[in-house]
Amino acid sequence: MDALTIAGELKDFVLNQLITEDFTAEIDLSTPLFELRILDSLAVVTVLNFINGTFDVSVPLEELTADNLRNLESIGHLVARLSAAPSAETLS
Repeated sequence: MDALTIAGELKDFVLNQLITEDFTAEIDLSTPLFELRILDSLAVVTVLNFINGTFDVSVPLEELTADNLRNLESIGHLVARLSAAPSAETLS
C-alpha cells in the first residue's frame, strides 16, 4: 500500500477517533499534529495500535521521532517504509 493511501486511512481514523467536537481547524495530510495538539502521548499509542491492527505494522521505538510523527503524510511514509522492509522472520 502506498504512503498517501495509508495517510488517507490515518486521516479518517484521526477524524473519527481523536478529534473533539470543539476542534475547528481543517485537517489535511500536512497538518502539524503535535502543534495543534491533535497528538499527545496517549493519542500516539492509540494511533500505533490502529497502525498495528490495520496495516499489520509494528513501529519500533527508534522510529517514534518528531519527523516521523509530524503529520499524517509523514506517518503514512513511515508505515509504507516499514511495511515494505523485510521482517526479521523472513530473514531467518
